[in-house]
Amino acid sequence: GDVYKRQAISSHTGVLAGDAEIFAAALRQAGAVQADSMESLYDATAALLLCPGACRDGHLRVGIVGSGGGFSVDVVDTLGAHGLERARFTETTLKALSSALPEINTFVINPVDMGERGYDPAVFARVLEICAMDENVDLLVVTRETERYPAFGTWFGIADIGALYAQSIADVAQKSGKPVFVIVTGVRTDLEAHRERRRFLEKLEAMGIPSFPTVGRAAGAAAALRAWSRAL
Repeated sequence: GDVYKRQAISSHTGVLAGDAEIFAAALRQAGAVQADSMESLYDATAALLLCPGACRDGHLRVGIVGSGGGFSVDVVDTLGAHGLERARFTETTLKALSSALPEINTFVINPVDMGERGYDPAVFARVLEICAMDENVDLLVVTRETERYPAFGTWFGIADIGALYAQSIADVAQKSGKPVFVIVTGVRTDLEAHRERRRFLEKLEAMGIPSFPTVGRAAGAAAALRAWSRAL
């Protein structure tokens, strides 16, 4: 009896798997973007509403800007797992980045690691502009750690340094005409860190900039943009 039961279960789940594949293929043929969770549905919707026309010829070449080599590698790996392309910067971009950033503790070949200098509002704005204006970049992904804002705000004598970062992101998106995704991690969970993070997220939302709490969710939203472009 157990043998027959196992065979029946296997047959049933196998049929379900086949049905799922057929359903996914039908959605692709109809030009729909499939979401596998409520979170991915919200992320894909935000990306499609806020960033129409991001892809060119079904491609989505991504420029990555952050402060911290380890996190940048995580972004590259996760984007690659979603089948997304890492943009190849032009020589003009590489030279401009080399001029904008010191040689120590930075990296200018996509992904760009700005190091601690990336929390200088002027440097941050300049690097974003250089990368976004590169002809090979279709989407810019920026990482920010809001836990660092109070310390750097004190260092530069700026009461709300996050507001400057948010404004720079919005200005670059408007000037370049390209979407910018911001990954805002939540490493610390104490109340003050939470408030700082919420202030920054609210500023991004008010400016129409998509933000994501994890690399995976940002990558999923970018993949939805690409899928929609290819469907069109």
